[in-house]
Amino acid sequence: MKLKADPTKKEKKHINVLLLLMILILAGLLTGIAGEGLYELNVSRRSLKGGNTIGAEEIESSYIQISDTVLMEEKTDDEVQTESESLQGNPVLKRVHIKIDERYINKLRYYYETEDDFIAYTAIHTKNIYKEPEIREIQDISRANLNETIINIKDYVTEIIIELPVDVEISHITVDNSWDWNWYRVAYIGIFVFLIFFIICFRSIISKKIERGFLIISLGCGLLLISVQPPECITWDEHIHFAKVFDWFENGTADRTESEAYLYYHPEQLEGAPFLSKEEKALQIQYLNAHNNGVAEVYERDAYTLNAIGEIHMAIVVKVAQFLGLTFYTQFILGKMANLLLYTLLMYWAIKIIPAGKKFLTTVALMPTLMLQSASYTYDIVTIGFLTLGMAMIVAEYFYTERKFSWLRMLAISAVFVIGSCPKQVYIPLLASLLALPEKKFKNRRIMLICKGILILVCIIVLMTILLPAASGSVEGDARGGDTDVTEQLNMVFGHPIAYVRIFFADVVNTLNEYVFNAFGLTSLAYAGSHPFAGAVSLLCLGVALTEKKPALPLPKKSIFSMKVWLAVILLGTLGLIWSALYIAFTPVGSTSIAGVQARYYIPLVVPTFMLFYTNKVQAAYKETTYNTVMFLIILWLAHGTMYNQFFLTFCQ
Repeated sequence: MKLKADPTKKEKKHINVLLLLMILILAGLLTGIAGEGLYELNVSRRSLKGGNTIGAEEIESSYIQISDTVLMEEKTDDEVQTESESLQGNPVLKRVHIKIDERYINKLRYYYETEDDFIAYTAIHTKNIYKEPEIREIQDISRANLNETIINIKDYVTEIIIELPVDVEISHITVDNSWDWNWYRVAYIGIFVFLIFFIICFRSIISKKIERGFLIISLGCGLLLISVQPPECITWDEHIHFAKVFDWFENGTADRTESEAYLYYHPEQLEGAPFLSKEEKALQIQYLNAHNNGVAEVYERDAYTLNAIGEIHMAIVVKVAQFLGLTFYTQFILGKMANLLLYTLLMYWAIKIIPAGKKFLTTVALMPTLMLQSASYTYDIVTIGFLTLGMAMIVAEYFYTERKFSWLRMLAISAVFVIGSCPKQVYIPLLASLLALPEKKFKNRRIMLICKGILILVCIIVLMTILLPAASGSVEGDARGGDTDVTEQLNMVFGHPIAYVRIFFADVVNTLNEYVFNAFGLTSLAYAGSHPFAGAVSLLCLGVALTEKKPALPLPKKSIFSMKVWLAVILLGTLGLIWSALYIAFTPVGSTSIAGVQARYYIPLVVPTFMLFYTNKVQAAYKETTYNTVMFLIILWLAHGTMYNQFFLTFCQ
């Protein structure tokens, strides 16, 4: 009878958990629907003021004046006079001036005809909170492949001035106050409400298994972030990784459809994606889906390299989607979801395995930059995910002193590090963290020497995959860096080693404040700028690292000291490889500073740095459920800051 009782209790517990999850999902959905309904009712209320109606209303031509104007930068009086004379009869811009009785405008629509991309500058005359006149300026990047602009105004307006190139024709200028149900807003509200309820209702489970909290939040926020992004490549070099993913199985000559070519040649830049509403986003998605047949161009694809391993999981998913005949945008989204899923699983196991710093690792793994990268086309996720998992496995070896280090475990850890280092081989020295394992971790001294010898050999082999091609002159410099030449730069470094060491240390020290202390590597949102609460990210990560309860490292003081000294050497060596790789391949020959290094390259070094300063003498006394609940709620607040202004308000309303 007892044998039947235990399974029954477990089954009931699982049923209760699933039932509660379903209730929370339903509560989130209903809250999202209610929130969106109230929002639309408020828009309708504002639209009806002044005797206006709900719906779309084209502005009559009598309210519109079109004239020519010249757009000038700030210049001296003489320069202005000279330029005015030279531009007479040849205006740079066309001005469309709209005067209306004050009314609420939810969206402004107009059609345009153009052969080239252009920028329209829109000035909205409204009133501020004190009822004083105010002008809002909007820069609208319009693409030639679309023929309609829809801008979110959401304010009371008296005048609108649109300045655009003279050869662009616009028509059907419309005030659109239609009832506009927004499922993006439903999803946004619903997911965050569900996650808040989940954190509170499952706080006892999360306190025991924090990795489960990470799993739900990573998937929830990651999927939401993918859905609110514009339909193009938005992070560092994403268009390059996107193109490689979609042509991963091609060898030699490859072709691109018009949709693939469009995304490749139109990556997001600093000025932002050219969409200012969910309607424009939808138009772009329709365009991509409709232009994915046939061949737009043929090109010579590079031969397979080690870094291609970082894209294979996305490529497999995209290939399956293509085989099933799914639309292009669905393929595009599924590729990003594959990266998110891989990142979530790798970090889940890393948090589960690591015996110390679980809360710190959970916090770092859910920070803005990592969430954005996991929801994008990039092989950084393979590097960060596998290296973090590998470091978690290494940390476990130092804590579980009674467990002998086996051949199987050595092979598993080595494999994880090799996979993680394939996209960026400069991180392979982190595997050498195992070399500080004390002799008692091995069956005997002979096995210890063999294992450590194999680890050293693995590190050397991986490093040779970048050092030998560079030394032989078969590696070309990155043209994006300027006047680069790998062979000449190597000669410069070897010819003046002391000078290069001075350059290296100067650049590392000068970037410490931004890259390390301000945690820029965790707060940058690529072309969307930095996180609005960047300081909170630094404070949260540092606060968790200091206050988290930490078990004592079960090693003699001498072994701990040796481990930390060795970690410091490895970290310095890895930093040297990171900066040197960019100096050789990305920096103009003879430059006295190193170009191309970004703060996010420091992310794989987070766990070894944590262990370098590890001590259980600095921690706080607290109740686990309370601590985790507060920590996860702060993380959700930061996730909201990652998505709301930068993505949702711009592209999804």
